[in-house]
Amino acid sequence: YVYHFRGLATAEAMDQAQIGRSIANGLGWRTQFIRPAVIGQLEKHKKNVTEKIWRDTYNAPLPPLVDAVALFPVRHSKMTTQSLVYKGDKAIVLMSIVIFFVSIAVLFLVARRLFDQRVAGLTCGLIVLCDMMWQYSLSGLPQMLLLLLFNATLYALVRAIEERYQDGPVGFWLLGAGIGFGLLAL
Repeated sequence: YVYHFRGLATAEAMDQAQIGRSIANGLGWRTQFIRPAVIGQLEKHKKNVTEKIWRDTYNAPLPPLVDAVALFPVRHSKMTTQSLVYKGDKAIVLMSIVIFFVSIAVLFLVARRLFDQRVAGLTCGLIVLCDMMWQYSLSGLPQMLLLLLFNATLYALVRAIEERYQDGPVGFWLLGAGIGFGLLAL
């Protein structure tokens, strides 16, 4: 899949990637994409449009931050005439694929606790074979990150329910679920 990858194809993925590159270079959540609604909001609140317009307020903060982690090793690379795909795009997709496999591992743990090992293995195998999941992995969009956070939150909730029925402490698992839901909102 990475070999046949031809670069980020959607404007949303490119927007998040360029914000991630800005974060990796130490410039913060800055964007090169100007939205007319932002200009109107800044003028309405009597802010300096020329200074504040470059700060991103449209995208959620967590996906560009994850992109920045992926882009950090290649943050100074430049695209040449011989390269067909930017190294940063490949780094983002590779991070997305790693996150996809980690989310499958967490899903396996959840399914094994709810059902058994055979059902968990079959479920995870079918998800790995699903072409739509691979398309999302290669899109550069935050769906795989959301899948990981959702599966981790689900795992924390399952563990909290198990602890509740065994009269164990549930606070740690509920705190983990709360953190997971908070990260999903980001």
